Amino acid sequence: MGWRVTQEEFMKTQDLFSNLKIRGSWGKTGNQGIAPYSTLGLMTGQQYSYGTGTAYQGYTRGNPLNENLKWETTDQWDVGADLGFLNNRINVTMDYFHKNTTGLLLQQLIADYDGGGTQWVNNGSVLNTGFEFSVGALAVKSKDFAWNTSFNMTFYNNNVESLGGQQLFYSGPPANGVINTWIQVVKPGSPMGSFYLIPWEGVYSEPDAKLGFQPGDNKYVDVNGNGSIGYEDRVVSGSAIPTFVYGWNNDLSYKNWSMNIFIQGSQGNKIFNATYAMAAQATSDVKYPTLAASANYWTSSNPGSEWADPASTTGRSYIESTQYLQDGSYLRFKNISLSYTLPRKAIGFADIRFTVSVQNAITFTKYKGYDPEADSMGNNDASAGVDNGAYPNPHGFTIGLNAKF
Repeated sequence: MGWRVTQEEFMKTQDLFSNLKIRGSWGKTGNQGIAPYSTLGLMTGQQYSYGTGTAYQGYTRGNPLNENLKWETTDQWDVGADLGFLNNRINVTMDYFHKNTTGLLLQQLIADYDGGGTQWVNNGSVLNTGFEFSVGALAVKSKDFAWNTSFNMTFYNNNVESLGGQQLFYSGPPANGVINTWIQVVKPGSPMGSFYLIPWEGVYSEPDAKLGFQPGDNKYVDVNGNGSIGYEDRVVSGSAIPTFVYGWNNDLSYKNWSMNIFIQGSQGNKIFNATYAMAAQATSDVKYPTLAASANYWTSSNPGSEWADPASTTGRSYIESTQYLQDGSYLRFKNISLSYTLPRKAIGFADIRFTVSVQNAITFTKYKGYDPEADSMGNNDASAGVDNGAYPNPHGFTIGLNAKF
């Protein structure tokens, strides 16, 4: 529903707005976005030797069927406004949205005494609220030069409202043999994609008599106060969901030349850099550290180092800690292109357009991995933000020729 206010009689005499429209909407949608066939009751292959040297093939129950499974349901309402100024040379769009999803599709753990594995269930609700706006303008217009620009930004607030009485759902681990327990959770009061990690506070410089650690050992927080460090000390430690995202597009033209510059960015999201962790320390399946920075480890003559003493007999090293949780914020020049048009009158038979462009040209980020946009877990909201050897976006160069006869 919308109301174009500038068409009303009482707006005829004003000259501030060339367009003013107020609108609102409400809708209900369903989502069935899980992998095909994953809702079926399946068997899992299992080999057993019966005490001999021969392995015999057998089968056990895999993920059991849930006959009551249904789509997620999302109710959303939105209020917004469209504004135009200077005869629509400047246009502004603003929206506030409120999106509540119930019957979440989640994989629930089945206790080992009940057969183990996981099962798809509908459980809980998530609330998304936010504000988004965009500004577009013909910033400059002259005989030979023009500049069109547009900027958009979206602010997010995501919160798990309920899990049907359960305290949390685990998600992960993404790398068996390296990451040995769950590093993400879906938990009421926290955003989706929340990381569940042991807090890491650096390297000990003094002995810790209570926990038994010595100088040079990794320093973790004993969250539950039981006098030891373990997976029971994991806490929610940030989320893969950004505080806001933005984009800025610019089209410039001068006579027969034209240029496009597109910038995008994200702010406030976290990434668990499993690739960095595996290169930094020897653990589980990884036998030797290969990260150059980790060579600067603690010794009695190098007490201020970031990395713990690898030869310590009292220390512990947990990949499942905040040591490897990094800031995923970035600003990236996503596309830069330059074109030149050779007009028909210059060559007689066609308009010829030459184009050179580069994708992912420059990235500004504190993230220590290859690419802050890379994600090993795909579009899974509950397990996003994990870089376990995710393939980075490549730098691309394109040369084009277009002829219009």
